[in-house]
Amino acid sequence: MSEQSVKFYNETTDKFEEVHGCIPAMGYSFAAGTIDGPGAFAFEQGITTPNPFWNLVRNFLAAPTEDDIRCQSPKPILLTTGRVSLFLR
Repeated sequence: MSEQSVKFYNETTDKFEEVHGCIPAMGYSFAAGTIDGPGAFAFEQGITTPNPFWNLVRNFLAAPTEDDIRCQSPKPILLTTGRVSLFLR
């Protein structure tokens, strides 16, 4: 839905704004697991600070653009799923 835009009424500014969807991405909290079971590697729900090691791994697969980071904020991006392209043979 990154190509979609809609009018949004911002109650803080008392004005209408045009907002748009983001390229799909999964945050660090995705890796933390759910109430049904924990994830791996000590990820925690609700984390809002990135980790340099996991960002290096993420960037190897598909680095997010500055626009992706801004659009997904305050969620730190673990996997930019909308930019990953795997070539399987």
